[in-house]
Amino acid sequence: MYEMLSGKRAFHGESAAETMSAIVKEEPPELTETNRNVPPALERIVRHCLEKNPAERFHSAHDVRFDLEMLSNISSASGIAVRPRPAMAARVRQALAATVALAALALVFLLGRSTRHDVSTPRYFALTFKRGEITGARFSSDGHNVLYSAAWNGKPTEVFNADVQSRGALPIGVKNADIQAVAPSGDMLILQERHQHTGWAFLGTLARVPVTGGTPRPLMEDVQSADFTPDGNIAVVRYAGQRFTLECPPGKVLYETAGWISHVRVSPNGNLIAFLDHPLADGDDRGSVAIVDRAGKEKKTLSAAFASAQGLVWSLSSNEIWFTASESGSYRALYAVSTSGRQRLVATTPNILTIRDIAANGDVLLTTESARRHMFALDPQMSRETELEAMDWPINRALTPDGKYVLYTEGGEGGGSEYAVYLAATDGSSNVRIGEGEAVAISHDGQWALTGPAGSPAALFLVPIGAGERRKVTNDRIDHSSASFLPGGKRIVFSGSEPGHKARTYVQDLDGGTPVPMTPEGTSGSLSSPDGNSVIVSDATRKKYVLSLADHQVFAIPGLEPLDRAIQWSTDGQSIYVIHGDDLPGKVYKVDVRSGDKRLFKEFMPSDLAGASNFGINLTPDGRFYVYTFAQSLADLYVVKGLK
Repeated sequence: MYEMLSGKRAFHGESAAETMSAIVKEEPPELTETNRNVPPALERIVRHCLEKNPAERFHSAHDVRFDLEMLSNISSASGIAVRPRPAMAARVRQALAATVALAALALVFLLGRSTRHDVSTPRYFALTFKRGEITGARFSSDGHNVLYSAAWNGKPTEVFNADVQSRGALPIGVKNADIQAVAPSGDMLILQERHQHTGWAFLGTLARVPVTGGTPRPLMEDVQSADFTPDGNIAVVRYAGQRFTLECPPGKVLYETAGWISHVRVSPNGNLIAFLDHPLADGDDRGSVAIVDRAGKEKKTLSAAFASAQGLVWSLSSNEIWFTASESGSYRALYAVSTSGRQRLVATTPNILTIRDIAANGDVLLTTESARRHMFALDPQMSRETELEAMDWPINRALTPDGKYVLYTEGGEGGGSEYAVYLAATDGSSNVRIGEGEAVAISHDGQWALTGPAGSPAALFLVPIGAGERRKVTNDRIDHSSASFLPGGKRIVFSGSEPGHKARTYVQDLDGGTPVPMTPEGTSGSLSSPDGNSVIVSDATRKKYVLSLADHQVFAIPGLEPLDRAIQWSTDGQSIYVIHGDDLPGKVYKVDVRSGDKRLFKEFMPSDLAGASNFGINLTPDGRFYVYTFAQSLADLYVVKGLK
């Protein structure tokens, strides 16, 4: 009304913020200053509409209309009717019409809010209601169903088919498989016997199977992720000789890295392939969104680098990629980034988000997850296992020979964006933060720790457990991935790779100097024997050897499988302790390095197996004391409507 009568806005600023400030704090100019023909009675009505205090304004548009109609009928004290001029009367009618229209719109809006959901507000519809881990999920080609793989209540992973409307789910008879992709033809890609390669990098056998179930047809081994192309081909990420490669079709390498690659997805138009590019070879899930064209001519990084990045899907238009990531810690949010690199935040929750798929109608498939690692110890003072106090994601790296202290990395929310290194007494009496980065190794006397920054290239630092200053011990271009102290505490043996080269084993003095290579490229390891004369190394095929540091000679350890991982030498230097993969129950074996005789040493079984995985252990050379960890992930699957 004010603007119609005066020709000017009542409140105006150079920006939206200044305009809002004017509405709250300032009074508009008198109408008589802008138009001398406005009757005082009409100006009072407008002023009444502009009161700062809502209680002093008209209570309804009906009241405004009543006062406006009365304005043309009342008489002045002299008996002369107060009527505006024709032009003014037209303005009053326009103001009246506008007021009534605005009131009607407001009424429709309020009624609408009371009877339907605002389409811009996300709505979550749960599809799962059990305790456990969800490893993959995709919409069916028509969007009416969801195929997902999950391990419920400690049972093996199985593939289920859920109806989106009824939310009921039935197993399809395919077990020990993780869903990767669903094709319009009715087939899906799965990973069978998925196992931990390192960190968050998992590998399995790629197979094809109908969505209705049946016998899977194996296609390729050592696959990390895969997706169908619109023309029916396959894009795949696999581990090939200490490097991860992105191939489409299989055999045609579009991109390779000394780090690792995950969540490969082909755009709906088939022109581009998106993936999460993780720079660290140790399997850390730091990473960014990248794309490459089908010709493999150019790899382009689109997003910022995130502390955790898992889950990626193309938008229906092929112009944007939606992904889940966190700037610090592990609580991933939902982001979108355009193919030109414009990034935006889509949604957040107080849990860990992982995007799984987007349906043709725009519905989004998400998992929300609560996850943490548990750390248990049996130390010289205790007769039973004790859970050690930690934050959300402790990763045990080294145990002192006497079993009294464990060095570990806090890699989740508690560790922050750069992670943190802690030393804990295994009897639970103390827990001390000794610096940032990742834990690598602890000296035999427990006085020094090796740590590295959570980034690449990763240097090594010597950190005192007590008083003293941290100092850098490597000054090279090598990306150091693991290390251990040699007896005497003057030298270390480590595994690392230079840019553009494969990993190998080196020995270096802690006082400085140039690292001395011990193995050819492609063969590496850093687990040293009690006397410091030998190191366990493995080649590109994961075959294990004993390396002599004196003459660089090696001999193969018989009886070991590719998934067997050496974790400690025995006290006499004749045997090693190994674990097979990271599955639970965790089984530790003792293997004679000469004969290959392999015997079960000890089995570890958590009391609650729901969502439990990722077993890891360190133990003393005599096998009496130990610290082990396992992850527990409890996830729920949702169809989400209204995300934009």
